[in-house]
Amino acid sequence: MKNYVSDKWNCTTFKDAEEAIKVAKFLWIELLSFDLQKEYQERIIDYIFEWYSKWITPNPDVLCNNLIKFDVFLNKAMEQWFDYIATGHYARIKASLIKGGGEWNEPEGLDYKHNLPYDHSLIEKSRELRQNMTKAEKKLRYDFLQPLNIKVLRQQPIDNYIVDFYVASKKLVIEIDWDTHWSDDEIKYDNERTDKLENLWLDVIRFTNDEVFNNFEAVCERINEILEEKIPPTPLNKGGSDEFVYHLLQWVDSWKDQSYFLSGLNQYQLSKSIFPLGEMTKQQVREKAKEIWLPNAERKDSQGLCFIWNVPIRTFLMQKFPKKEWDILDLNWKKVWTHQWAYFYTIGQKQWLWLNFKAYVYRIDIENNILYVTDKDAEELKTKTLIAKNWHWICPDMESEILNWNKNLSGKIRYRQIPAVECILDKMDNWDMKVTFEKEQRAVAPGQVFVAYDWDECLGNGMIA
Repeated sequence: MKNYVSDKWNCTTFKDAEEAIKVAKFLWIELLSFDLQKEYQERIIDYIFEWYSKWITPNPDVLCNNLIKFDVFLNKAMEQWFDYIATGHYARIKASLIKGGGEWNEPEGLDYKHNLPYDHSLIEKSRELRQNMTKAEKKLRYDFLQPLNIKVLRQQPIDNYIVDFYVASKKLVIEIDWDTHWSDDEIKYDNERTDKLENLWLDVIRFTNDEVFNNFEAVCERINEILEEKIPPTPLNKGGSDEFVYHLLQWVDSWKDQSYFLSGLNQYQLSKSIFPLGEMTKQQVREKAKEIWLPNAERKDSQGLCFIWNVPIRTFLMQKFPKKEWDILDLNWKKVWTHQWAYFYTIGQKQWLWLNFKAYVYRIDIENNILYVTDKDAEELKTKTLIAKNWHWICPDMESEILNWNKNLSGKIRYRQIPAVECILDKMDNWDMKVTFEKEQRAVAPGQVFVAYDWDECLGNGMIA
């Protein structure tokens, strides 16, 4: 993604592109680039300026994930017929299949691809079968499936089996060669195989060699009928009584966990995302990169404002809000210094005050351009409740369980709040949520994001009012 380009502030966009090219060449993979500068300007930068002008401190990193990476970029990838996007976020995704009211237990010893279990030992066999397709498989592939404007996987490992053709977007398995299976054991095996695939919310259709060669038009019509009948699956609509739910979990290292920034994602976005680093520590990631000789193995961690990079937010805001000095007042309304413009500050901030004593912003009067400051432990900076506007549930089905049971949760009012603080959620008349903390919280800033957790699961978020 190319989201922001500037010749100021040591913009790293071009350096990032160079690094990506190096890695792509090293791995012998194609590199695609999407220019999203227009969308980023409209959805992120304009938003930052608008909300700061209202004395609200937004969180552009959360918004960027919701509206750029896992929205515009994700849709671009889907238009290119990719199944998923994989990112380097430090978080985990857990999928659970609810069938007939019971939870689906994941088979042991299996890996996952396309959200389906598969036996890793079948990969080599799968490659061999792709190179040695039967005549019937070749005919169906080249004369019918390939011209379709739909992605079809060949000899795809699923569970402990290898299926002939898998249409992932329709959750459809197409099997050939059934007429070669005549013995009781082979027929029993085929039936068990079909039942197991259907239990994974897949539809299975079978054709014999004779049908492919002698009644090919009817075979094609039958597949077309099924493709047209099947509703494109969504995370909560897999057909029948099954529900496939995706959970966002914290990373293995709480200090680097990024689930806070991903708390606005929905079920569709999670269903199309993979976090390969989810079970690795940062040190393990570095070691693996060095082990396989990645060109960027020694590169420093990225820092800065979302994709705007190495620039303090205050410097960035000066593009829109030129300096305008006015007063800083204490609790007694006594002038203690001047500031360069109230827009540049947020509740709880101590930087850029230039005072000869420790003080923190507790009130901002944008209309009159006045800052009010107090000491760190002042009651004016503390609260036990807040209102989280426009509450978003990552798994909407969990709302009744959480709220009806008055369940004790934990929450964060900022990214670096470790550990999260115990709290209770109470739904208000609209989409807002009242949050009550066990202990008083300091410097709750309007516009920031409150994120709720149930142990290590990220439940959702709302904007602090």
